[in-house]
Amino acid sequence: MPYCVLSGYRDYPITRSDVDCVVGIRTFPRTFARLLLRELPLRGYRVVQSLQHEPNAFCFVLASGKDPDVGPVALDVSTDYRFNAYLFFSGEELLENRRRFKYFWIASNQVEFAYYLVKKIVKGKIDNGAVETLTALYKEDRQKCKTEIRRWWGEKSTAILVTALESGNWQPVRVGVARLRRELLIRAALRRPAFTSWFWIAQTRRAASRWLRPTGLHVVLLGPDGSGKSSLSRLLVSELGRLFPRSSVRHLTPGLLPRVSGSASVSSPHSQEPYSPLRSLAKVLYWSVEFTVGYLLLVRPALVASTLVIFDRYLLDALVDPRRYRYGGPQIALRLLWRLSPKPDLIIFLDAPPAALSERKLELPLEELHRQREAYRRLAEETRNALVVDASAPLEEVASKVVAAIHDFMSSRVARRFD
Repeated sequence: MPYCVLSGYRDYPITRSDVDCVVGIRTFPRTFARLLLRELPLRGYRVVQSLQHEPNAFCFVLASGKDPDVGPVALDVSTDYRFNAYLFFSGEELLENRRRFKYFWIASNQVEFAYYLVKKIVKGKIDNGAVETLTALYKEDRQKCKTEIRRWWGEKSTAILVTALESGNWQPVRVGVARLRRELLIRAALRRPAFTSWFWIAQTRRAASRWLRPTGLHVVLLGPDGSGKSSLSRLLVSELGRLFPRSSVRHLTPGLLPRVSGSASVSSPHSQEPYSPLRSLAKVLYWSVEFTVGYLLLVRPALVASTLVIFDRYLLDALVDPRRYRYGGPQIALRLLWRLSPKPDLIIFLDAPPAALSERKLELPLEELHRQREAYRRLAEETRNALVVDASAPLEEVASKVVAAIHDFMSSRVARRFD
């Protein structure tokens, strides 16, 4: 399978940057994904995320299956280089005259130069690192690099870029990057006019696929007071940043409707009497809107956008501790609502001895913590995609177990989607 790494490879494997590469395979991405899924476990890695950011481009996030301290690696793979409706380089152009570097293939000097310059102008960002890379590539073969510049820009723009590469003064390029970008996009559109209409058809299909099979993750953390839900949610956002470009931490509900006043205080959750059965059923109706309509309008779009959505309490908490929410209605109403509402991808039950919980927070008596612990355990046995984690361990150890569970879930999900 022909491939080459396109840029940023000189410090591999020390660098933590993404691996950008192109592959010459007509059945991409399914064949390529199956190759990764089959071969990586033999080398101690697995695919824990797949993000399709263009019709022919995927980012596969690889994580170590043996050493959790080895951070995830993002493998950005495509069959060409495009930006939205503009196709700049075909796979054949990028792979032409590829060369060996250390133990892998890289693009030819002029192809790498052209790809990297076009990419930076398209993004409108010419930082010092980009200047250093472009200058080094240009000096390897000035004539071929100039030819690549003329391919995309007219005489005036070519003169500005060549002068910057020769003199080291990139200020005119930075000031005029918007005009350079506009000229570049116009030329790309004129070179392949039929590509634009095809692109929007492909984008529509991709958007529909993302809605039906989101690449984000909906995680719920449950447990009595003092089990560490808030601290764990913050640590998970940090630990899983390579898998998800965005994160959102929410409390109990999606937040579609205004909060209802009159709930018990956080520091004394059982201090107020429960609502009447009629008012409690009204609260069920309020929650039904939150956990159905609120999910569809707030949570689902976030998951489609590859967001890690963490709730540090959820509807299931009301089944274990209705007094906290001043609920005095029948349990069957809550159970029916839970059965009908969309479900999280993973539910993590944080379990700890009541004595340890009482030392962390003195909000509830020891007897109530015992009761809640047993209720959460029973609920975990009845709930799909649930995991019980020992929350009495140090926070970093708890987070490590939860991250491993999330990697397991994500790896299985990627395998199912490319089966």
